[in-house]
Amino acid sequence: MKAITLLLTASSVSTLGLVEATLPKVRGVPPSKQHLYEPSSNGTWKCLNSQDIVLNYSQINDGICDCPDGSDEPGTAACVDTLESQLFYCENEGFIPRFIRGTFVDDGICDCCDCSDESNLHGNTCGTLREVFEDIVQTELKKFEEGKVELIQLMKTYGIDISDKENDELVSKRNRDVEMAVLKDDIDHLKREQLRNEMILDQERENLLNRLQMENPILYQFENIDMTLILNTLKEYYHKIAKISDAYTDLTEVLIALSKTYTRSLNDKVVNENVKIFEQKFYSRELEKIAANGKVDLEQLDQLIVYFTDELPNIFWERKFDKPAEYVQNKVKFVYALIDGKVVYTETLKNLINIFSKNMEDISENYNVNFQDSGVISAVNAYREYSSKYDATLKRAALELPSNFVQEMEKLVNLVESHAETLIPEKTEEEVGQFNKILGYVNKFGSTKLESLREQTNAHRMEVENLQKQIDSKMNKYDQLLNASKEENIGGTSQEDMIPLEQINELLEKMGDSFKIGQLLDNYRYEISLNTQDNNGDIYQREDRTNGNSVKIGHLKSVSFDKRYNLHKFIDDVRLKYSGDNIIQHLTSDEATLGDHSYLFGNLQDINNGLVFEYVNGDKCWNGPYRSAKVSIKCAKDFEIFNVHEITKCNYLIDAAGPIGCNVNFKYMPHETR
Repeated sequence: MKAITLLLTASSVSTLGLVEATLPKVRGVPPSKQHLYEPSSNGTWKCLNSQDIVLNYSQINDGICDCPDGSDEPGTAACVDTLESQLFYCENEGFIPRFIRGTFVDDGICDCCDCSDESNLHGNTCGTLREVFEDIVQTELKKFEEGKVELIQLMKTYGIDISDKENDELVSKRNRDVEMAVLKDDIDHLKREQLRNEMILDQERENLLNRLQMENPILYQFENIDMTLILNTLKEYYHKIAKISDAYTDLTEVLIALSKTYTRSLNDKVVNENVKIFEQKFYSRELEKIAANGKVDLEQLDQLIVYFTDELPNIFWERKFDKPAEYVQNKVKFVYALIDGKVVYTETLKNLINIFSKNMEDISENYNVNFQDSGVISAVNAYREYSSKYDATLKRAALELPSNFVQEMEKLVNLVESHAETLIPEKTEEEVGQFNKILGYVNKFGSTKLESLREQTNAHRMEVENLQKQIDSKMNKYDQLLNASKEENIGGTSQEDMIPLEQINELLEKMGDSFKIGQLLDNYRYEISLNTQDNNGDIYQREDRTNGNSVKIGHLKSVSFDKRYNLHKFIDDVRLKYSGDNIIQHLTSDEATLGDHSYLFGNLQDINNGLVFEYVNGDKCWNGPYRSAKVSIKCAKDFEIFNVHEITKCNYLIDAAGPIGCNVNFKYMPHETR
């Protein structure tokens, strides 16, 4: 039979021919995850994170959301609740595959260049984008080669050794790449083993439920409650709650420290007013009972896990509990109320964080820099670190218990309330024994088989969980290595950069004050001295007319490599130059974490070494701060200034170019399609 290779949705495949033909690709799913969408031998398929929900294979991508996690609709916009976290895979044949958010699927706009994200639209710009990208690559590489040649010539002219020697960093990088490849193989093997055990577990659980349905209806109802969903939801939400608690604690500590250390007598109106607002709110009776502690939140999670995994099964299966039925009934209601209350309470914390963050944002943006108040400066710096640490956490949507969790908890509460007195009867030992026999708990024929099935099921459940822990451990290690690799591309000054930075400093010192970058822009002539010897460099802005005014923008403070800033500048330059083609959008791929993304142009930005000069203490602005500037130098054959931006009052960003901005060790590595 001829293999089916069209990009169809799973709903277009008849289950009759699933075994006989090659399955079509499931829309929106990358090649690495297509195996997760293979049907069982009888043409069914299970939700990825709710294995107890069994669907017909034809229900995948049928436009109806059947799975709580939205996994049955990877290629449609049907599962509204999971769209923000859902990633859609654009195959983009002829260009570079990428991921987009589920919210962009079937919204009437082709976000994939092959338009595969739109069911009712057609078009393909992948070929055009490929030509544009090839032009970008060739242009940047040509510019790099010209700049590199010029830099090497400058180095030779001034007698600076730039021999390209392999260093320990390159060896370390190779070792890291090998370790990542081994980890990836291990993870793939563990996932296959986990899938095999999950299939066995599913069969054993089905046998257990069938047996319970006949012999013990109460246990049957208990085992039908999705404890995996309950536990996974608790772990997910409590870790979010702990993070928000820590965010509240850290933010209030910044403001408390500010209120104790800043100089009130300076009468900085912005600082005084915001500290006053904070103190009135924080020390009010309304907030007396507010307690936020991430560690305590996680300890409470541990207690809840014990309740759901040990205490409740012990009551239903062993009927061993030293408290009366009324206690058991009240406790399950208390636990449910505790979880719900914790979520609501955390939203209160988030609201307070928003209020106090506005205080710090106002202070950070508008405090009087001329006062140089050390308490204020320390608080502003601490708040910047705080914002960087918790930005993703605080941007998440409001916490609300998912409907499937609520449904399972309500089933559990009703079950315990209805049968607690049956499970924990107030009877004599002889009556209990007779009662147990009736229920089948100690019936030798029934109980032995039930317990055996339960033990087998628990053993495979533990094996699946153990495999997941191994996968998580190796994934964490893999992510650490991956992040280390990314930091080499987008981090700040790193150890391996120090040798070329020293060479550039040496070059600029030898070139001396006689070398300056000059440019006429908007009726002003800018003159930048890059002399790093004793930080002698200055920047001047002069009016382009006879006896025109001259202003010192700043005095050289530091020179560094800022690769993160370099990445942003590279993206901005490409976006501006090729704005009509929207190329940067198609070279950006969304990541699983909301707000995170990666770029698909390989290491092309690294033709620039990220060289940045910082200038401070220029002439004072009228009714403002002292002038300052940040000068970034990108790779080019000739020195020039091509942009000056005043980003805040008397604080400038200057875009320049020249051979000293070239990374002589650069070797182009295109994006690796995973």
